[in-house]
Amino acid sequence: MSAPDVRSTEILTEHLGFPPIAIIDDVINSVNGVMYKCTQAVETYLLEKEQTRIGADKDDDIITDRSHNNEIEMGTAKLETLLENSIDNNFDKFELYALRNILNIPNDIVGNIKLSHYKNVIFNKDNEKKSINLDLEINKIFKEISIQLYIKKSLIQQLQRSKKLIKLLKIYRDSIKFLNHSNSTNEKLKEVLKSLTPLNESLYYLLSQNIEFFQKINQLNISLESIPSKSLQWKRDRYINIESLKLLKILGLLKDKSKIEKLFNGVNDIDLNDETIQQKLFEKFDIK
Repeated sequence: MSAPDVRSTEILTEHLGFPPIAIIDDVINSVNGVMYKCTQAVETYLLEKEQTRIGADKDDDIITDRSHNNEIEMGTAKLETLLENSIDNNFDKFELYALRNILNIPNDIVGNIKLSHYKNVIFNKDNEKKSINLDLEINKIFKEISIQLYIKKSLIQQLQRSKKLIKLLKIYRDSIKFLNHSNSTNEKLKEVLKSLTPLNESLYYLLSQNIEFFQKINQLNISLESIPSKSLQWKRDRYINIESLKLLKILGLLKDKSKIEKLFNGVNDIDLNDETIQQKLFEKFDIK
């Protein structure tokens, strides 16, 4: 018999509920499972016999025992490989025979086979048109559902934003709620409220003033960055001031502000003939 074609395989798959090759795979897997159990049983039997022999012959040492065990394991592994090759070769033939002669429908009768669930089905052009129209309606409904889901998602997001906004508005309302109570509002608060009326315009004005203020700050920062740095000169002046203060402290003139101002206002005008300065220079530096 000829090899099975696609149509025959489809009919058998639809009738059985699974592809025909699955039956052959189950048979081969079952045979392999039995073969593995047999080889395991053979290995277990040989190892037990070897242990019995060693128990009877106490002159054998452990090394000889282990070498025999290795030989048994290698032998059973070779036996298992031999059986696997034999099963593969023979069951490949079984697979070809089953697919060609057992799980196959001849080509001359494939077109005449009608399954039980196809008996009351009438195939005509009207049904094809109805099927096309149904597909179009399904696609249309699917698009509408997608649009509705997108709208629902957008509405949920908008609802969440609205809830947050309502919460903020409630907090703001509670913060200015005292302005509406005439009992708790004194004259000063009334005047302040009146000066802020209308409140929304006042808030917009404050906001615009803040924006203008920040713009001026940014311009000022840019202007300051454009000014060349005088850090070197500043460090030099700071160093001179520190050293001058050290010298004044050594001379003991730090507490006398008039003399300090005199030194800083005109260093060249210092009178070195002053008795106080000469005495301090002589005491600290031995200078006459």
